[in-house]
Formats: sequence, structure tokens, C-alpha cells
Amino acid sequence: MLSSSYYSQLIEEEKTKLEKYKKQKEELGTIISIIQSSFQDDIDDINSNVNNCADNAANGIRHNTAASQNIESINEGKEKSIESDNYISSAKSSISAELSNINSKISESLKKLDELGRLRDSALEEERREAEEAERRRQEAEEAAREAAAEKATSKKTKGH
Repeated sequence: MLSSSYYSQLIEEEKTKLEKYKKQKEELGTIISIIQSSFQDDIDDINSNVNNCADNAANGIRHNTAASQNIESINEGKEKSIESDNYISSAKSSISAELSNINSKISESLKKLDELGRLRDSALEEERREAEEAERRRQEAEEAAREAAAEKATSKKTKGH
């Protein structure tokens, strides 16, 4: 079995990876949020201007079929949602796919940390048992040495009498 310090080192390395993944997740979330809010705000502003233009034209020119057709054409020029833009939609899909990949890595990293923690705990328990066994053997050896010394001293006394 590997040592608990080895597993502790692996745990620290995995924690570093996990923090990197979490930072990437946060950054990707920020990018998606910016894409959604910023572009939607731009679309809303453009469409508001189109509405104002069409309303002003309609109020300025009444009962003229050519003007009415032009106003309809103006309204047809409104911006659609950000999903209707192929480039933005593709970028958002790619970022979402990367975000999903990062979430998988985070999940795998958490599982690995749990497993490494269990392995480290097992190694610590084994090291504790080995240390207790070594201490028990040391104490037995000391006791045996004391008994041998006492027996030797007793046999010297008996020989001397």
C-alpha cells in the first residue's frame, strides 16, 4: 500500500485541478451571460428605434398606401432573437458544450477526491497499525532483554554462592 503522504499529495494536486475547472466554469458562465444580456439589449435598442421610426412615419404620413407599405417594410427589418443569428448561436452552442465538458470534469474530480480521501484514510489506518505493532514488538524485546538480564544476574548470584 502507498503512504498516506503520497495520497495527500495527490489530493492537493486534484484540488488544484478542481479549482482550475471551477474558475473555467465561472468564466464560461460569464461569457454566456454577456452574450445573452448584451446582445439582447442591443436587439431591444434596435427594435425600439425601428418602432419609433415606423411610428413617426405612420404619424407623419397618413392614408397613403405607398407609405403604409414602406412602414411595413421598416417593421420587417426588426432584429430577431440572438438564437436566429447563426454565428452567435454557434458560439453560444460551442461555449455551452465546453461548459458541459467542464461540469463533467468537475464531477470526475470530486469523485476522484473522494476516492483518494478513502485511500489516504486506509493508508493512515495501516500506518497506525504498523506503528502499534512495531511499538508492541519493541516493548516485547525490551521486556525479553530485561528478563534475560535479570536471569543472568540471578544465575551469577547463584554461581557465586
